[in-house]
Amino acid sequence: VQAGTQQNGVQQEEGDRPFSLRAVLFFLMLLSLGLGTQFSIMETITRIVVDALEGRASHRLVLSCSCSFMLVAGLAMATQGGMYVLQLMDSHAGTFSALLTGLVEVLAISWIYGVDRFLEDIRRMIGWSGRERFYRAHAVYWSVMWRLVTPALLLIILVASAVGYRPMTYGDSADPYTYPGWANALGWVVSGVSVLCIPVVMCVKLLQGGHSKEGRWVEGGGRKGRE
Repeated sequence: VQAGTQQNGVQQEEGDRPFSLRAVLFFLMLLSLGLGTQFSIMETITRIVVDALEGRASHRLVLSCSCSFMLVAGLAMATQGGMYVLQLMDSHAGTFSALLTGLVEVLAISWIYGVDRFLEDIRRMIGWSGRERFYRAHAVYWSVMWRLVTPALLLIILVASAVGYRPMTYGDSADPYTYPGWANALGWVVSGVSVLCIPVVMCVKLLQGGHSKEGRWVEGGGRKGRE
């Protein structure tokens, strides 16, 4: 009787709980964050494809095909075992591949393209003259961060993640479900597909003659260097 009275009291207290504006704002923030991230991802994909096709397909067509493909691929996560698929994607798609891709990007910008050239591009886009009082400190700060600090931190996180890697599990910590070996292998394939594009595209560009005699990268295998 006492337990039933306490349960009824808890239910009544939850039912009388006042409206929480903070909870509504929190979930609206999550919704806008998810939509903003999805917009940026889809626009990146579609713009790359549209530019590569050089006008042979419209932006609307490419965007429709991309969204349809994502919808069909995401249906697997709405099934009864969809949480296992979601865990598989979440554990691999945004960890090792994201860290390795970010490391390659920052190394390419800072050591191959050059931090000074990149900072000069930013200066021109912003409209600075380069004679501002804080510009020198700004350039030194980002030069050190992009050349040394950021690659070192990404490398440390990548190595620590690789050393601490364990086969995937899901469920109660006392008796979790351990993913089979083929599922872990599939996760590594998911991680490697996006990273594999970097050396593949590099080799294709080199075979097409995308490196000029002056030692600078040029677009489409041409001989004229980028100014």
